[in-house]
Amino acid sequence: MESQRRRRMRGRREDDRQRRCCCCITRTCACIAFGLLVCLAVTLYFLIPRTPAFMFESVSATGPPVVTRDRIREPFAIQLMVDSKSNYLPLRLSVIDIIVQLKLNQTKIADNNNLPSSSVIQPRTAQVISIPMNLDYKSLRIDLSSDAVLQKLFEVCTPIDPNTDTVIPGINLVISGNMHVWGLSWVWKPSFSLNVDNVPCPVNARAPASETPSASSVLPVPSATVIMASLTGNSEDPMAITAVDEHDQTLSPVAIATATAHG
Repeated sequence: MESQRRRRMRGRREDDRQRRCCCCITRTCACIAFGLLVCLAVTLYFLIPRTPAFMFESVSATGPPVVTRDRIREPFAIQLMVDSKSNYLPLRLSVIDIIVQLKLNQTKIADNNNLPSSSVIQPRTAQVISIPMNLDYKSLRIDLSSDAVLQKLFEVCTPIDPNTDTVIPGINLVISGNMHVWGLSWVWKPSFSLNVDNVPCPVNARAPASETPSASSVLPVPSATVIMASLTGNSEDPMAITAVDEHDQTLSPVAIATATAHG
């Protein structure tokens, strides 16, 4: 009987020791797992990219506008301020798709299709990037004078002598874009949208220090016919509008004004 009791006591002691060892192992594993999770969370905090903030800076002409009776085209570049202070690693953008629409009726007037737009956004800083664009609008109406978009573009894109005190007309725009981040485009495509008022046509754009778009002011605009007629003697200006008719014959600014006035 005694021997049996001793055996039972020894078995209980061994069971207690095993339980204690298991508890120690479980606690150790839990601490290690918790430590790994903390390390993973800290690593992901620095590695996961955040969507940068975009702000409109300015536009600049990269070529003269080309105007016909029913169409206006102009190559230009748009400058955007990109605030990536929340990121700890550079963002490599393979493509930035941008479209520009009139705020009034959401009509698209410009985009950057088939133009280079790759860029590297540096972390912990704000930088200005310049993206080439194409302004291209063609009216499909028979009565061109009833096309408010075409008439507005004729109005704001008539070249103005920078040496005069003539008020530069502006236009209210919605600028939106989608970013394709290298290596992450299949799971993450951040986007942005900007409402910008009183933006000058690129042909009349000035340096940002002297021409800053306003979010509230609306400037008085002289008629396109008057401006075009006043430019008759400035046809040699390299930034003057190049106008052609349907047969690609060059027209003078007076001819453009006449065509605009009579539809």
